[in-house]
Amino acid sequence: MTFKDWLYIIKDEGLICDRYLPKVLSARSRKQYMDAVLNINGMSFLCDMSDAGHKLPYEVIKSEFGAYLNGRYIATNTSVSGSYTTAMYCGVNKPSEITVNTTLTGIFGCDCVVNIPSNTVAHLCVDECSKVAIVLGDNSKCHVDVWGRGSVSHIYGDRVIIKRKKYTPNE
Repeated sequence: MTFKDWLYIIKDEGLICDRYLPKVLSARSRKQYMDAVLNINGMSFLCDMSDAGHKLPYEVIKSEFGAYLNGRYIATNTSVSGSYTTAMYCGVNKPSEITVNTTLTGIFGCDCVVNIPSNTVAHLCVDECSKVAIVLGDNSKCHVDVWGRGSVSHIYGDRVIIKRKKYTPNE
């Protein structure tokens, strides 16, 4: 199965909203697929689908999109609040660690420590198959959305806000 096959399964079940569907299905290159998911809507979509029982094909994602994962590619997005940067990590496991250098970071199928540097405000989307421990640098703050059985703890730093999320159809 390819990532595109997985997307068509999701599409055929009516689980992609009408606003997001054209953006994802119009992608013609791996970079365009990554740009379609490297934003708050895309990160939430991937986490929602995993939580809804459509487990992400991690091995396929790593194989097809390895050049864009684990800090190798940073997307820049704009919103009504301004611009923000996004990266996606997939399959990072101990003893490897993630050091966040974007505003929004998606964490998929990972079991590792996540370092938030000093003087940073970060937002993490953690899927249901991830287990992360957060080390927060001085004067930093981290908002974490975690889906399903995903696990988040913080080793150091008390400015971590964890919000449990659950897939809800038609949101």
